[in-house]
Amino acid sequence: MKFSSRISLCLLLTAFVIGSCSKQNLYIAQDYQKDYKYADAITFYKKAVENNPSKEAVKGLAECYRILRDYPLAEVWYGKAYSMDNRNPEVVYQYAMMLKANGKYDEAISFFNAYKKVQPTDSLYANLQIKGCNMAAKWMEEPLDYELANRDDINSPYSEFGMQQAKENGETIYLLSTNRPGRVTEDFLLANENKDPYFEMLAVRLNDINKADQMYQYRVGENFPYHVATPSFSANYDTVFYTRTPISKERLSKEKLNQLEIYYSVKVDNQWSNPIPFPFNNEAFSTGHPFLTKDGKSLYFISDIPGGMGGFDIYVSQKKDGLWQRPENLGMKINTREDEFYPVFSNGYLYFSSAGLMGMGGLDIYKSLKIAGEWSAPENLQVPFNSPQDDFAFFQTPGSEGKKGFISSNRIEGRGKDDIYSFNYIDPLPPVFLVNVKGYNNGEPITGTTNAQFTIFKKGNPADIAQQYVDVYGNSYYIVEQGENYEVKANVPGYFQEAQDLSYDHLQVSDTMLIKKDLPKQYGYEATLPFNLRKIAVGTEYTINNIYFDFNSAKIRKSAEVELIQLANLLLANKGFKVEIGSHCDARGSDEYNMILSQRRAKSVMNFLILKGVNKNRLSYQGYGETQILNECVNGVDCTDEQHEENRRTTFKIVE
Repeated sequence: MKFSSRISLCLLLTAFVIGSCSKQNLYIAQDYQKDYKYADAITFYKKAVENNPSKEAVKGLAECYRILRDYPLAEVWYGKAYSMDNRNPEVVYQYAMMLKANGKYDEAISFFNAYKKVQPTDSLYANLQIKGCNMAAKWMEEPLDYELANRDDINSPYSEFGMQQAKENGETIYLLSTNRPGRVTEDFLLANENKDPYFEMLAVRLNDINKADQMYQYRVGENFPYHVATPSFSANYDTVFYTRTPISKERLSKEKLNQLEIYYSVKVDNQWSNPIPFPFNNEAFSTGHPFLTKDGKSLYFISDIPGGMGGFDIYVSQKKDGLWQRPENLGMKINTREDEFYPVFSNGYLYFSSAGLMGMGGLDIYKSLKIAGEWSAPENLQVPFNSPQDDFAFFQTPGSEGKKGFISSNRIEGRGKDDIYSFNYIDPLPPVFLVNVKGYNNGEPITGTTNAQFTIFKKGNPADIAQQYVDVYGNSYYIVEQGENYEVKANVPGYFQEAQDLSYDHLQVSDTMLIKKDLPKQYGYEATLPFNLRKIAVGTEYTINNIYFDFNSAKIRKSAEVELIQLANLLLANKGFKVEIGSHCDARGSDEYNMILSQRRAKSVMNFLILKGVNKNRLSYQGYGETQILNECVNGVDCTDEQHEENRRTTFKIVE
């Protein structure tokens, strides 16, 4: 009994100790988080959840991963937080946002709907996020005509972002911001909450094949020991604005470690001046990500000035009489309750990144046009510029008309935490026609004919059959490409097996446009091709087109040989029946003479077919003279040569 009591007491003491340690680790983690030292906070949050996880510890761990933009782990821990407290609006909302940032759109939609139930007053914003999920799935299936490439010649396992063009001694270089190892100061562990080196500017020279062949630290003014990033140059590259953290030791308190400030330097005698503070820097808030317009009159930047729309908003300051004016918030069309970053003004458009507009997840890149003093509704740049993760720092190469440039992203497939990506416009392949062949006889559709009873192949090469496309409904189409000539061959039971020419230009576009998933950068127009079939039936007679004879002659014209060769091929491909070749004359000349002439002409056609390989036992001929005139040009009626030529014709009739 005493032994059992002693065990119970030990277990109670152990639980008390573990509980005390968990609480102590939680308090330490929360203090680190308040000090913006998220990596340290994560260490202690992990200890706090090891043995006795609390809602506060799990939620705090999820928040730290989210702030550090580790979306996969943030999703895991928000999921755990949701399982512990599924009525907490912030937990439900952030879990949905992390699912969205990881491209799990169907799951995200489910949790945005759950968020509307626990926070019905925010349903409008939840619906915006749901719409973003739906549009993201569509954009991923239908990417724009741009190729995106990770610049592994520039990127490292750390962060590289914000590619900008500059000039050095007349030579074009590119500047980016990076925190790859290289500058660790005595205050490093104190000032950097994520244990990464400080950000600095890196210059890149690209060679003739657009690859980096030289990179070096780019300094502006004094050798600053802390963060220096996001440069923006004037049109003549003699002024540069950039973002820094506070300078003095007195300002390196924990509250100021993440504060941003804008500075600029001027180049004099090919040397950059020491930093000059932007007049609207303030210890009470941050300013950063400056962008100077090419006319030097406007400076766009971000700030968390109190009274804004959300976290960081985009502002603009105008320069008048050499002085920067009080900044103006760009308003609720641009700024949201979330964060907006990296403004760039180019070719009349404001490009920026936002986490609060309809997007794919994380930060997306948008553009907006200013018309009559008002910003247009921001337009999402879609795929490939945007992804479920963070996409930002849009830059167009000058003179490229938007066809090439750079963006930055922390996509999961990237090399580092943030990577530079180059983009290039790809001229889309010309549209194709998706052809569905339908059989007709005498202008009426033949019931039961299918696309499978016709073959489309490259002209002159029956073995080179056109590619086929089957849509989601199982409908089969032949793909007809621009610049190619084709033939269509019919194989419909009860009708002649014959072929006709088909060209891209002759197809008619229907109202339905089908987007192809299996042909990158291409789409197709659906087109129905009517194919006139000739029925195989005793007594059926067909006119052989363009088989005309000169007046008073039975000699076959050279122009008629093409049609007769096609007739020979038709008879060689369709055996098992006999045909009569019929010849008809016009009304000029005596009836007797025309009967004899038509006999000679019919025999000429039959002999031509025999020479082309048709068995003579299948052939017979009959002249009809002028007994079957097709128009009013009978004896005694004046007609033109063209009208008389219509009556000089050749037919074939199935007789057995």
